[in-house]
Amino acid sequence: MGQSIKRMTRILIGGMLLLCIFGQSSVAQIESSSQQTSRPGFRANELIIKIRDELPGISRSMSENSMDTGSRNLNALNAQFGVTNVEQVFRSRTGRLLQQDSPLANVLLLKLQQGIDEKTALRAYASLDEVEYAELNYWYYIFGVPNDSFFSSQYGLYNSSSQGIDAIGGWDLEQGNSSVIIAIVDTGIDYTHEDLAGKVIKGYDFVNEDFDPRDDNGHGTHVAGIAGAIANNGRGIAGVCPGCSLLAVKVVTADGAGANAWIANGIANAVSLGARVINLSLGGLDASQTILLAVQQAYQQGAVIVAASGNDGSGVKLYPAGFSEVIAVGATNQYGSRASFSSYGSHLELAAPGQAIYSTLPGNAYEAWNGTSMACPHVAGLAGLIFSYDSTLTNAEVRQIMNGTAQDLGDSGRDSYFGYGRINALSALTQAGSGATYPTPTPDTNPYPEYSTSCGDSLGGLFGLTIMGLCWVNFERRKRKV
Repeated sequence: MGQSIKRMTRILIGGMLLLCIFGQSSVAQIESSSQQTSRPGFRANELIIKIRDELPGISRSMSENSMDTGSRNLNALNAQFGVTNVEQVFRSRTGRLLQQDSPLANVLLLKLQQGIDEKTALRAYASLDEVEYAELNYWYYIFGVPNDSFFSSQYGLYNSSSQGIDAIGGWDLEQGNSSVIIAIVDTGIDYTHEDLAGKVIKGYDFVNEDFDPRDDNGHGTHVAGIAGAIANNGRGIAGVCPGCSLLAVKVVTADGAGANAWIANGIANAVSLGARVINLSLGGLDASQTILLAVQQAYQQGAVIVAASGNDGSGVKLYPAGFSEVIAVGATNQYGSRASFSSYGSHLELAAPGQAIYSTLPGNAYEAWNGTSMACPHVAGLAGLIFSYDSTLTNAEVRQIMNGTAQDLGDSGRDSYFGYGRINALSALTQAGSGATYPTPTPDTNPYPEYSTSCGDSLGGLFGLTIMGLCWVNFERRKRKV
């Protein structure tokens, strides 16, 4: 009996050791993979703070002299962290000044001394009564990747039997009005492209700080073509809303990364230039309060804001798609299924074709790409068509029309993989012309979402260690910076 117990004990110990070895190996492989594919989490030596709205004088003083702000606490921290420059995040590039009582006027970008630990500075500024919030200047990334060019058909514009959105049917009712502006807040647009020339309004380039938002990546031009490329010109492709104007706002570098200060400012400037629809085919893990503030202001001024859900193929919520004012868009493929890369979750609102989507690229080129970045402008284009068809509709009504007429996919009703379903242009425009009335939506009572990095409340044994290891890998990915 004693020998049997000893033998069983040795077997159990040996099995546990093997599990530990293989478990550690798996975590190491995942960590190595994440290190290879990880990108910086935020811009070095920068911090964003928002001064409380009841203290606008401090914001103005701080922008003029960081050592004489009217607040001893801020003066001390600015000296401690070697603040070299302070500027408003939301700087008008349209010739229209921000109103002094606008909450956007109190959001400031601090340039810190080299070598300063940004997270230490973050905690210090966030602790001050004068500061409403402080956050890092997070990087956000675009969600589109090239695909083989033989996928050259625009199945996404055909009817549901072809797994499309029936834009062709919708064009019998509306093809778009140039007075309706769709802002492509992205890598810029090649405004000389044969399928885009003459319809692109040049916004601001926040990356290079000039008024030439030319695309040096390709992503923004591809997105723009899906939303609004010219139709019936005997060349290339047709966009969902070929008659709408496109506004080029460059907030993303040639490498595909955009700082949240650029993105937030791009959203605000798009609204100032008259955009009724804002396309955000980008995102990140961090729920930037600066971008949220810009989104809320844009929504209050009547804009429809559309964002890609992400290409992780997971249920992790990314932002700005995760904000309640934003329509989160997932991707379907040419078979009508969820694209394998398309991120999902309870916040997902609509789906649109996003795999093998043929569109424009700089230099009069065309190519098929994959991504929720490609699905997103299908929805933005449809919003443009609806506004063109009935300019009296509100952004909330346009949103309700698109949700109510989407083709239900997956589980009946709204679900985490398709939201309300794949958009349908013909059905949406038919509904828009029906004269129906729409109830006022209930506002979000907690516009500042809480963020948690925990993966579970109770973990045990080797399974728990493995899960904690995976959580740590994800947490480490969020910590990385330039």
